[in-house]
Amino acid sequence: MKKILLFSPNNWDSPLKYQRHHLAEYLADQESVECVYFLSKVAVRKLKISDFIKMLFSKLLSRKVSIERKKHDKISIVNYGLIPYQFKILNHFLKKKFFRKIAALNLVADEIVIISYQPFPELLELVERLKPTKFIYISVHDYENMTSVCKEVMKTEQAIIKRADLFSTDSYSLFEKLSGKSVSERVITLAPACPTSVLKKSKDTKYEKNEIRKLIYFGTIANYLDWDFINKAFSDGFRIDFLGYEYDFNLASNLPESKRYDPTDFENAYEIFMQYDAIILPYLIGDRNQHVLPAKIYECFSLGLPVFAPDMLWVKAKDINDFVFTYENFDDFRCKVNSFDMQGFQIIREHMLGVAENNRWEKRFEPLFRFIQESK
Repeated sequence: MKKILLFSPNNWDSPLKYQRHHLAEYLADQESVECVYFLSKVAVRKLKISDFIKMLFSKLLSRKVSIERKKHDKISIVNYGLIPYQFKILNHFLKKKFFRKIAALNLVADEIVIISYQPFPELLELVERLKPTKFIYISVHDYENMTSVCKEVMKTEQAIIKRADLFSTDSYSLFEKLSGKSVSERVITLAPACPTSVLKKSKDTKYEKNEIRKLIYFGTIANYLDWDFINKAFSDGFRIDFLGYEYDFNLASNLPESKRYDPTDFENAYEIFMQYDAIILPYLIGDRNQHVLPAKIYECFSLGLPVFAPDMLWVKAKDINDFVFTYENFDDFRCKVNSFDMQGFQIIREHMLGVAENNRWEKRFEPLFRFIQESK
């Protein structure tokens, strides 16, 4: 029986449910897995002393943002605290605390698998101490292109990739960068996916809208969005509400007639989406996001609602291109909405749900679990 140590940059009760939460649940469902330890978290960005003090006293200084997420019987939560890179003296004491917590798990002589979503120096030392049967590193960022990240993080990540038995990423730019190198045979992509629970609900319901007037904008709310488009849409009688974080932008003061929903688990957001006629994405694939497929595209498909998005540089993926309604500007959008074929969309909807079916989390994790099961 295997014991999994899964290191996550997010707490178990974070407002959003990320890939690591889905992976922990998937692994806990496997018969050959005895338990999954969900451990968090490590700092990788550059922290000011004031930032760190606020984090230490977050319970006193700020409202705790979390949810009560149900936990599988075989999942144990271990919060070992923040380990910042640049505060060397403090790091020394936190490092000792970290290894004491790991030692308390009594993992000696067990069949251990270590999976980490974040690079931190203690990880390599832990691998040497525990000697796991498999060590897997899953990168969700291209740290070299992130100016806010400590240089030590990049050095640590390079050492981790070199040591890992398997390296997985959902960043296509990082995948291409590693292709052809000595690690390429140990690299797999772990692309975005969607939850099965939402897909089942959508299959059991029908899309029965008479027109498209009520829209939900799904993504980060920021100054770089096309506010000219949004204002014209309101003037033309459309209603647009938002589901996403605000980034340097206050929606209430700039667009008081709109409602904003806080980001939440996608399963919980299903009822919100069903109040609307269609979804608008802030962007598709463009230079701004290094041609990385937005995680929410398969989630949108699993809802079975029409998906509209700006006509930007897009991936050459037929299973996606054929089912996203793109527009160049507001006039083009209005024209496509007015000529929208409700009957024809029923056929498109079936294809969208089929694409979502092939991109469920469970299906996405199968190659990873097969690797875990393989003997060395």
